[in-house]
Amino acid sequence: MSTTTFNLPDLGDGIDQAEVIEWKVQPGDPVEEHQVLLEVQTDKAMVELPSPVTGILLEHGAAEGSMLKTNDVVATFEVEGAVAADAPADPAPAAPAPPEASAGDASPPATAVAPGPAPQAAAPAEPATPRPRPLAAPTVRKLARELDINLADVAGTGPGGRVLLEDVEAHVSSTASTTTASQPTTPADAPADESVAATVQTTSMITASPDSTRIPLRGLRRAISRKMTETLRTVPHVTGMLEVDVTDAKALLAELRPLAESEDVRLTWGTLFAAATVQSLRKFPQLNAYLDVENDEIVQHHRIHLGIATATDDGLLVPVVRDADRLSLLELASEINRVSQAARDRKATQAELTGSTFTVTNYGAVGGWFGTPMVNLPEIGIVGFGRIEDRPAVRDGEIVVRTMTALSHTVDHRLIDGAINAGFGDDLRRRLEEPKRLILGGRPW
Repeated sequence: MSTTTFNLPDLGDGIDQAEVIEWKVQPGDPVEEHQVLLEVQTDKAMVELPSPVTGILLEHGAAEGSMLKTNDVVATFEVEGAVAADAPADPAPAAPAPPEASAGDASPPATAVAPGPAPQAAAPAEPATPRPRPLAAPTVRKLARELDINLADVAGTGPGGRVLLEDVEAHVSSTASTTTASQPTTPADAPADESVAATVQTTSMITASPDSTRIPLRGLRRAISRKMTETLRTVPHVTGMLEVDVTDAKALLAELRPLAESEDVRLTWGTLFAAATVQSLRKFPQLNAYLDVENDEIVQHHRIHLGIATATDDGLLVPVVRDADRLSLLELASEINRVSQAARDRKATQAELTGSTFTVTNYGAVGGWFGTPMVNLPEIGIVGFGRIEDRPAVRDGEIVVRTMTALSHTVDHRLIDGAINAGFGDDLRRRLEEPKRLILGGRPW
């Protein structure tokens, strides 16, 4: 028998660290090659890391909630022979031997047996009908474990009864209030806040009073926090704002939707916004670029990989529609629906969450009007759309009711001057106000 280590591999796209979210295997457990060991959160996506060997997991290289950098030890294994975790094994690895009992283990060591199915150990008695596993994101499950909370006891307010972070917080606050009410009177010589401070004792959430809690910054939220801070420190933002008359676009959308549905495609406002953005980027390729700071070069992309800002239970993700400028309107709609749903389900791959060259966000879907969207580094531009609603407008000297939306377009002012940004925004506005341009000006549609 020998030991080998598994180091954090290169996760691509310049990602050099990841946070450990959840271990799927515990020390002492047997593992098979390619079995999922743990989930880690990068700046973009949740990634499952598989075991590189068959053997016994001896030790975790990092605890849940901690950060790992590329080449840091993720796990240590006991394997038969001398197979290195980072080297391919030619023959199929042999079945793992049982773990040796430690000095403090009261159980006798396992007895070697001939190859064949391992005898089943007597399982402890369990309830005949265990409660179903509640729906919750990995970050929510992790927080519940740290607080020693059974998620089955938490009322979920998300879609389909999904348990959200705020549900866990509300559960803790409710428990804290109940516990505090049932505490014996604080001794006279105890500090005034002692009984309250002791109500909830955890290493990751501190309840200072029944009305306030401390929640650890973990997972996707921590990644977003770091990214937003880096962006504001690096990029001088400038935002243009326009009101856009989408009355004719609304009529076009109503006409095209049944045709799209006959092709099993859901056509939305987001599709029209994305199509118009792609066409305007062709006219203003300066915005489809990034700044290579180390070499003092502006790198212009020849392909448009459109990022679609998508709200999830855990925070904002930006899945990518690749070669958006080469898709038909139906193909664009289908791909936007697919990658957005994958992001919401937290099933989007690392490849689907990286490599965008420009981003579109639709905060109007949740009621926003004007906004100042932040550039999604290393991109240099982003457009945001507000809600669609009927508003008064002046047409031919008369006040009429038109269907309107708000357009915000933000750029990195280091590379894009105000005049270029204004021209881009005006071109985008005209394409939406005259939607036939979306049909005539697109490729191949």
